[in-house]
Amino acid sequence: MKLTRIAAIVCVLLFIAQMGWTQTRQPTPRSRLGLGVGTPNTVLIVRPGRLDFKLGYDFSRSDDYVFLSGDYRLINLRPLGHYLHLSFGVGAYGKVIMPEDDPVELESGFRLPVALSILLIDSFLEFFVEVSPGIDFYPKLAFSDQPIQAFAGFTIELD
Repeated sequence: MKLTRIAAIVCVLLFIAQMGWTQTRQPTPRSRLGLGVGTPNTVLIVRPGRLDFKLGYDFSRSDDYVFLSGDYRLINLRPLGHYLHLSFGVGAYGKVIMPEDDPVELESGFRLPVALSILLIDSFLEFFVEVSPGIDFYPKLAFSDQPIQAFAGFTIELD
């Protein structure tokens, strides 16, 4: 399968990138809580350390759905400038689609989130923009019908 080979290559490249980025020690990431808007419409963000969870609901289409994603940030808030930071991760997502007249459908996939953040007030407040290309792996292995998940929002530091 061509798509399986591509996924394997991406995983190897991510592992190599992680090895290079971990050579420079970063402080232990702190927990964050926030909100984002995009596709899906609204998400609640819970970020304990390097993990990043999003729970959302999309009510813009005729087929409403609940969205859940979980990511591991390989690169977490790496400084690009005084206020600007980069994050990059790997994760998975799932959707529970609730059509009006049909039975409930499930969909899940693999995602590669990339985010740019601006940290203010001694990193207490974060404004971010995130894009996440995705590949479905259930119900079939294919490029997603929603190939890019995108969010903009904010988080606050809890610790």
